[in-house]
Amino acid sequence: NMFAVIIYAYSKGIYSTRDIEFLCKDSQRAQYLLNSLNIPDYSTIARFLSKATDVIHELFTQFVDKLFKFLLKLFTLIVQK
Repeated sequence: NMFAVIIYAYSKGIYSTRDIEFLCKDSQRAQYLLNSLNIPDYSTIARFLSKATDVIHELFTQFVDKLFKFLLKLFTLIVQK
């Protein structure tokens, strides 16, 4: 769930752990992604990022790859019509 919030924050141009903490407190979308009543503080977010950097990079790469393949298929379907 933390990964989803990080991706959501990054997609909104939010990179600071303090700003991500504020996003989690302020945004119902971020709270939905967290799927928890417990809002992580900035140090928890920073610890997650420092421990999971390699994993996050790999997951993000896979996400972008799947998104690209989906968009390519969608574009192909549109062009064929």
